[in-house]
Amino acid sequence: MKNDTQKQVLEAATRTDLLTFTERAFPILEPGQCLQIAPYIELLAYRLQMLPTEPAPRLIINLPPRHLKSMLASVIFPAWLLGNDPTTNVLVVSHTHGLADELAGMCRRLIASDWYRKLFPGTRLREDFNKRSDFETTKAGGRLSMSMESAITGRGADVLIVDDPISPIDVVSATERRRVHDAFDGQLSTRLNDPATAAIIIVGHRVHEDDLFGHLLRTETYEHIALPFIAEEPLLHKFAERTLRRGVGDVLNAERFPPDVLENVRRDKPPHVFETQYQQKPTAAGRSLIVADDFETYHSKPEQFDRVCVSFDVAETMSESSSYSVGQAWGELAGKHYLLDVWRDRVEYRALKESALRICKLFDPDVIIIESASTGRALISDMQQYRWVVQEARPAGQSKVERLEAHLDLIKHHRIFLPEPCKWMRRFVDEVTKFPHGRFDDQVDAMTQYLAMAKEQPLQPPKLIITTGVSTNPFRGSETARLRQAQLHDRSRRSPFTRSRW
Repeated sequence: MKNDTQKQVLEAATRTDLLTFTERAFPILEPGQCLQIAPYIELLAYRLQMLPTEPAPRLIINLPPRHLKSMLASVIFPAWLLGNDPTTNVLVVSHTHGLADELAGMCRRLIASDWYRKLFPGTRLREDFNKRSDFETTKAGGRLSMSMESAITGRGADVLIVDDPISPIDVVSATERRRVHDAFDGQLSTRLNDPATAAIIIVGHRVHEDDLFGHLLRTETYEHIALPFIAEEPLLHKFAERTLRRGVGDVLNAERFPPDVLENVRRDKPPHVFETQYQQKPTAAGRSLIVADDFETYHSKPEQFDRVCVSFDVAETMSESSSYSVGQAWGELAGKHYLLDVWRDRVEYRALKESALRICKLFDPDVIIIESASTGRALISDMQQYRWVVQEARPAGQSKVERLEAHLDLIKHHRIFLPEPCKWMRRFVDEVTKFPHGRFDDQVDAMTQYLAMAKEQPLQPPKLIITTGVSTNPFRGSETARLRQAQLHDRSRRSPFTRSRW
C-alpha cells in the first residue's frame, strides 16, 4: 500500500513538475544514461514550467554548448506541454533542417514511448498525421518543426521556440544576419495564435553581437537568462523558493566539467569563440583582426597630401536594422594614410547624394570610390555628372574578412593615422576593432575600398612636370595630383576598381 502511494505521488509529480519529468524522461532519450541535475537545470526547468501561467511571456536563454539547452527546451518541454494539454500547438524553429528534424524525432520518440503513454493517457498522436517533423495529437494540438530557411505560412502556434537560429559560420555574413532577423520579425512572430497569451522562447549560445538574441534584446522587451560557462562576477538567480548563487570562477556544471576537462575546452577553442559562445559575451570576442593600438594619432593634419580620396559604402535600405551608408575622406602622404573625416547615417537617396556632394566639395578629392552595387550604382551615375574622378569598387568575390586581411600588414605597421579623439573617431575605432564580430562593418568596407585602391594604384615619382593649372585644394600637393590624373587612366585597367568617368 505504501509503495502504491509513493508511486502515485511520483507519477503526479512527474506530470506537474517539469524538473521531475525531465529527470525521468532523460533515460528514454539517452538509454543507459542518468541526468545529473545541476542547479542551472533546476532554474531553467522552473522558468519554463511557469510560462503557461503567464500572459504573453517572452524569454531568451543563453548558455554554453553541450549544456542540454536543446533537449530541455525543444524536446522535453514540448512533450511535457502536450502531455498536460494535448490541444497546445508548438512551433520549434532551428537554423537548419537537419537540426530541426533531429530534435523533432527525439520529441516524437518520447511521446510515443510506453512510459509517456501511461503517464499521459489523454495524449495520443494521430496515426494519419504523424510525420517526423510535423505530428498532431488527437485533440488537434501538436509539434511542428521548421528551419529558418522554410516558408512558414498557414500554421499558428501557442508556443514558439527558436533554438539556435543561426550558425557560427553564417553569422559572419551581415546578409545572413539580416535574413534571420527579417524571418523572425516578418514571419515567425506573426504566427502566434493569440498574441495576448502565446509564449516565445529563444534559446542558444551567443555567436555574434548582432545575432537574433542581440537584435531582440535591443528592440524588444525580453526576460534574459544568461548563464556563462565560468562566472566572471558574482551571479544571483532567484526562482521558486531557491537561489542559484555563483561566485567568481564557478563553473556552470562543475561535475561535468572538472578542471582538466575545463582546461581542454579553453585550450581547444579560439579566444573569441570561447568568449562569445561559452561566456555569452559577443562584444568581448577575443581575436579581432585590428586593435586600437594599431592606429597612430595626428594632432594636426599635414598642409598638403599627395592624394586625397573619398570612399563610399552605400546601404541598400534605411530601416532601423539595416546597415549605414558611410563616406570617408582620406589623405595619402609619403606612404601614410590619414583619415580626415567620416560621415555615417541612414538616409534616403536624396539626402545620401546631398551628403556625398558636401563631402566631395569640402575635400575636392583626386578620386571618389563607390562600390558598384544596388544604391551605389545610382550614386556613381549621379557623381559622374561632376568634375571628379569616379571609380567603381568591385570586390571580385572576396569576403569582407579577406578584403581587410589584404591590408593588415600596412595597418599593423602603423601606417594609418586618426585624428585626436572626436565623436566619429571613437565610433570608427569601436567598429573596426570589433570586426568581424561586431554588429556593423560599413566603416570597415569603406576603409578597405580606399586601401585597395591605394595598393593597386600606388603613387610614383613624377616623370613629367606639369606647371599649368595650379590647384586650389589645400589638402593635396597640386603637382603630384595633376600627375596622378594621368596615372589613373593607365592603372585603372589593371585594378579591380573600374574607372567610371574622368
